[in-house]
Amino acid sequence: MSDNVNNESQEEVAIDVSRRSACAVLGLFGLSLGQKAFSKEQGTELALADRYGLMRRAYQTGDAELLRQFYSKDVVLATEGSSPIVGIDAAVSAGHAVLAKRRDITTDVLRIIHSPAGDAAFHFVKLCAYPRDPAESPRIATALILWQRESEGWRCNAEVILIQDMDAVVGFRISTNQR
Repeated sequence: MSDNVNNESQEEVAIDVSRRSACAVLGLFGLSLGQKAFSKEQGTELALADRYGLMRRAYQTGDAELLRQFYSKDVVLATEGSSPIVGIDAAVSAGHAVLAKRRDITTDVLRIIHSPAGDAAFHFVKLCAYPRDPAESPRIATALILWQRESEGWRCNAEVILIQDMDAVVGFRISTNQR
């Protein structure tokens, strides 16, 4: 009987070890696949961080022409309480008016989704625009930004701005990426 018990416990250990080995192999395989997907998304996020840097440079320098490198030719901008702006020329024209009143902007990405093909993405972004007039308070808004990879690189195709801080809504913040 003791031989039988020893054999059963040895078999259980062997089965347990082979399960662990199989799980480890599957886990490593999954990590390698996930790493490729993560690398692709990480590359996208680095490229988009560069785009946000371009927007910030436009705010800091007051150079609305930089927005031509941020927005697509047929961009649609919609801000809560304002008429939509359609097209790059209209966006740059509006940019001249806005940038004259602002000295800087910060972005905080709250949520990120990428297309399976890796050629589109959307971000919910907390925007904090700082006025040139120190007596004015910074303006905080939440934007839904739709990105498309074009021949010239990543461009914003649509931007919908809500004049509220969605970051303050419990459970809304999913991503902690800072831009």
